[in-house]
Amino acid sequence: MRTGEAALEALKAILAPIDAEIPHGAVVRNPESELPANEDERWVLAIRDGDTGEPEEALSPPSYEYQHEAAIAITVVKLGADDADALFSSIVEKVSELIDADPTLGGAVDWASLGALNTDEVEQEVLAGFKAAILPVTLLYTTTSRLG
Repeated sequence: MRTGEAALEALKAILAPIDAEIPHGAVVRNPESELPANEDERWVLAIRDGDTGEPEEALSPPSYEYQHEAAIAITVVKLGADDADALFSSIVEKVSELIDADPTLGGAVDWASLGALNTDEVEQEVLAGFKAAILPVTLLYTTTSRLG
């Protein structure tokens, strides 16, 4: 498995406990839709693979350091403004808590760090019935493969 793929799987594994702690939701990777799939689901946390970018190269020994820009899309159904805000905040806090507790994602990366919440990239149709944002996550890792 490529290092980049292993990093994304580790990110999903680190965030998986949110499923059990916050009911009626799902942690998924690259889903067809980032919206809740049925009326029982209140939220979706979708991990987007993102962009590996160009690596920094070291020549001796040959290695490649990546700053992989992935993203976490969080979508919460609005049943009421206060309810959606509270649920959204609890999911964001849990994501931050889990990554801060293990920033190497179990050794899969050198470091993982979160960026600021972004609502600019969320489609306006989604914002009408949902509270949603994109949370960038940078995965730093080194590999001997040019392809990450």
